[in-house]
Amino acid sequence: MKKKLFSGLLALLLTVGCLSVSACGGNAPEASDSTPPQASVDDSTIFGTEESDGLAYSLSSDETYYLVAGLGECKDTKIVIPAEYNNRPVLGIAEGNSQLGAGVFEGCLTLESIVLPEGATTIGANAFASCRNLKRISIPDSITFIEMTAFNGCSSLVYNEYENGKYLGNKTNPYTVLAGGKDKTVAAVSVHENTVLITSKAFNKHTSLTSVTFQNPDGWSAGNVAIAKTDLENAQTAATYLTDTYCAKLWVRAK
Repeated sequence: MKKKLFSGLLALLLTVGCLSVSACGGNAPEASDSTPPQASVDDSTIFGTEESDGLAYSLSSDETYYLVAGLGECKDTKIVIPAEYNNRPVLGIAEGNSQLGAGVFEGCLTLESIVLPEGATTIGANAFASCRNLKRISIPDSITFIEMTAFNGCSSLVYNEYENGKYLGNKTNPYTVLAGGKDKTVAAVSVHENTVLITSKAFNKHTSLTSVTFQNPDGWSAGNVAIAKTDLENAQTAATYLTDTYCAKLWVRAK
């Protein structure tokens, strides 16, 4: 009787064990140790699909292009900026009201996502400051200027990650803009080969960062200073430039 009872308990334990292995992994794929999962940047549930109407625009002094100057009458929570307005290109987000110190979309709590059109080059000061519900922004590879205060207080903004760096990008290139390390404690970062801009003070207070590898070291400038390719081929020198020497400068790669 004891042998039968023992055999029955053993069989039950083996069955439960097999079920546990199947439920907790079993044949499930193992997590990759290389590239972290990327945020999807072309999901229609994340971004709007129709160009937004009713936005306010400012015309350049030479009357050749427009910049978005405010929400105007637009009620969209997922804004898609058109590539043209009044037969002129729309090149980005204006500087905002200098007298009030306010950015174009500053403090807009209804804004969830925004898509800048291909060809846009500029995101002005405080453009999205304190937009606490802004989760996604699509930035084209044509971007050449982002004021360092543009995303102040955007606590919900989702970044794409690659080799310890956090990025903003678009449908075809998630790594357009390097905005810093995934946290302040990283010791090494790799700048993706498709990155075209590194924001001002991206690595401010990254005191542990001692190695930065540029996958594409050609054509970079920090502010008005051209950075030698040979300097960026040295990971330690590149780290010093980004955390100290040229930390406060906007880095742009010539296309």
